[in-house]
Amino acid sequence: MPRIKKTSCQRHRSTVPQPHFKPVRKQRRAMTAAKSAEKRASTISGALPQPIRDFRIPVSKAELSMGQWDARAPQRIHYGVPELISYGAGDNPQLEFLRVPAMKDRRIIGYVPLPTRYRSSWVYLCYCVEYWLAVWKCWDGESKKNKKKQKNTKTQKERADLIDTSRKNAGARFLQAMLARRIVLEECIANGVNDERIKSLDEFLIRDHRDWLFVEFDELPDDADMYLAADPLHQGNNKMFETGWGVNVNDISIMLGQADDAWMSEGLDLSEMFKKEMDAALKRLRDGAEEIHITHDENAELPDRWHESHEPPIRFISKRKD
Repeated sequence: MPRIKKTSCQRHRSTVPQPHFKPVRKQRRAMTAAKSAEKRASTISGALPQPIRDFRIPVSKAELSMGQWDARAPQRIHYGVPELISYGAGDNPQLEFLRVPAMKDRRIIGYVPLPTRYRSSWVYLCYCVEYWLAVWKCWDGESKKNKKKQKNTKTQKERADLIDTSRKNAGARFLQAMLARRIVLEECIANGVNDERIKSLDEFLIRDHRDWLFVEFDELPDDADMYLAADPLHQGNNKMFETGWGVNVNDISIMLGQADDAWMSEGLDLSEMFKKEMDAALKRLRDGAEEIHITHDENAELPDRWHESHEPPIRFISKRKD
């Protein structure tokens, strides 16, 4: 599940921990990343072919409204379970890659080629989209319901503000996950069936592990270089990335408490969980806890491309061309 810190009792799924970082200049960050490559290689189990020296996935500070999302409903795309495709003669396939079905209204409209190493990572990214969409819808419904009530006391007004903050934060998480997936899709389509690194997906995994999705590159902490050089898929780096954070991208179904992958094509319904956990989530937000403060800029515009249908739209690969 997205970024849940391990404590004596497991926190609510929509908990958003706050990283502690010291802003540094981008020039210094790039210079440090270049100079310390050899040192990092000795401290990590597996390194990326090239360390990350800038972010491909921008930080969005605009607020997406539910109306803007609903307007895109007719173009809603879901993704099926990645299928392993083998090319070659006999028992010795020369090429293996994953083919991800892209579905609209339960009908396959094309495929996304994906290197086999990214199966769990891709599913996890899709899970983040569906999870934060479901949480955002819950908070949006609660916010609309709360607006109809009179708020005469300080406590009632405080609760209304906390609900609005939770709605904005969940919406920001959803938008950031959609933006990341759009960029990953573009790179996957351009990569085709080649067994190359999907750099934007590597970046998403690293930033998600470290809770840096809302941190600009020049605001990263001083120890970031080690993580920016490490391969997030290498098993030897699991401990480094997962220290203090509980997530298992290899078993999405268990994380969801479901026995199948129906959520991939049908989405998630978290309304029952939300009813049970809402008051506790508001209390944690009120008390400060580890909730991250996601900055919203009222004057900021939405990213040009965060949905598959935005121009130029994603051109999925047909079955004949893959």
